[in-house]
Amino acid sequence: MKSGILEGDIIFALDGNLYGDFGQGKELCRLQDVRLLAPAEPTIMVACGQNYMGHVTERGLATPEEPVCSSSQLPQASYHRDWSRR
Repeated sequence: MKSGILEGDIIFALDGNLYGDFGQGKELCRLQDVRLLAPAEPTIMVACGQNYMGHVTERGLATPEEPVCSSSQLPQASYHRDWSRR
């Protein structure tokens, strides 16, 4: 996964630090030749359950006083997975 700069329908390399000083590098490819993903580098997944009353009622669960949340660290291999595919 790489960061780039989109100008029209051309993607250029991002030279420098995405979170600091950066500029436009060499031309990489055309927009129609790639699939854009969310600009994120997730390392932790957070989920909240029993927060939709329809599901709580449907499953016969007790209504929680507070949302039931959990988190887990994603394995290194999944950082660049395309989560948009099912």
